Amino acid sequence: MSQPKIAIIGAGAAGMMAAIQCGLRGISVEVFDSQKNIGKKILIAGGGRCNITNHDMSEDHFNCENKRFVKNILKHLPLKETLQYFESRQLPLKLEPEFNKYFPVSDKAEDVLNTFVAHLEELKIQLHRESRITNISKSETDYTLTINEKTKQNFDILVLCTGGKSIPQTGSNGLGYEFAKKMGHQINELTPALTPLLSEAAHLSVLSGYSLPGEISLYENEEKVISFKGPILFTHKGYSGPAILNISRHFITSKCSDKSLRVNWLPGYQKESLMVLWKQPEYRKKSLLAFLREKFSRQFADILIEESGLISDLTLSEINKEQRQKIFSILFSYSLLISGFKGFAFAEVTSGGIPIPEINPKTLESKLSKNLYFAGEIIDVDGQLGGYNFQWAFASATCVANAIKNSQIK
Repeated sequence: MSQPKIAIIGAGAAGMMAAIQCGLRGISVEVFDSQKNIGKKILIAGGGRCNITNHDMSEDHFNCENKRFVKNILKHLPLKETLQYFESRQLPLKLEPEFNKYFPVSDKAEDVLNTFVAHLEELKIQLHRESRITNISKSETDYTLTINEKTKQNFDILVLCTGGKSIPQTGSNGLGYEFAKKMGHQINELTPALTPLLSEAAHLSVLSGYSLPGEISLYENEEKVISFKGPILFTHKGYSGPAILNISRHFITSKCSDKSLRVNWLPGYQKESLMVLWKQPEYRKKSLLAFLREKFSRQFADILIEESGLISDLTLSEINKEQRQKIFSILFSYSLLISGFKGFAFAEVTSGGIPIPEINPKTLESKLSKNLYFAGEIIDVDGQLGGYNFQWAFASATCVANAIKNSQIK
């Protein structure tokens, strides 16, 4: 029995890992990518350091309609095996414990990309650069790819690893969704995720570049929906930083007409503990402004005083109940004025994609088109900041390789 011809479309994290995992199982594949220089997202990830994965790996850090689906796919390449893979390729990783992130010891994203490319070469996998797939047609027995609008090749099995629409300058232009639609799939609404939020707040020019820890929460109809802790960064045009990026997709996709974002600027305190602190002898005569300047930058402390409407030289012992409520509202439930969000050009990942119910949860094969598989960002699964989306790419790619291998054994 001859081996099937297999094409992997997309040479990003999912596509390269799918090819490598197939190669390790003795499965011959060809990889097509529209770019001359592949893996551009890998090179810019983690500020050029490439946050490969996360020590706290579970389905709880992913957004999707079926967490069990993600849990089962992650089992195809557990964290331990991911770490072992890179170690075996002489790319040692280090754990940065503050956010449980793994990076290459070298702190160079190019080392991650070079590791993949070298392994592809070692496995003698055909990698077709500057080979843009412009059309896919399907017959009863195979798929026909049109390459660069002229060359046509037939394949028995297709694996779409085309990514989403985020950072299109890297090659992620959303074309994979169009191919999936031609094969009968629906596409869940596509929106930017892990993207900065925009604001017209007056103080941004003063605070731009200032970062501080906080806990940000999305409210719908005055009910808290979800919260994230982490650094929050003021920018000239709005807000960024890990907490903002993580909550952005929830704010953007919320259909509630009464939604808001509120920040707790003192996540290490409770209101009650703050009151106890203010009653201590060393704090009683301290002014509210002096206390705020201990906790925040001078500029931010001044802005909080201004927005609270309280007198700056008011001492902590003089604060009455009404004034206390004002300052607590500013400190623990600060409303962010949001006017919009940055688009796909700035988003680290795409929310939306191929609906999970249209995919076989054990193999990631399409339920609508036989021998069509999906891996990575094209599926309607997006992870939080911190290496989760790379792990999803690696695990889903491995699942596909396992499924193709098992189909050949039968």
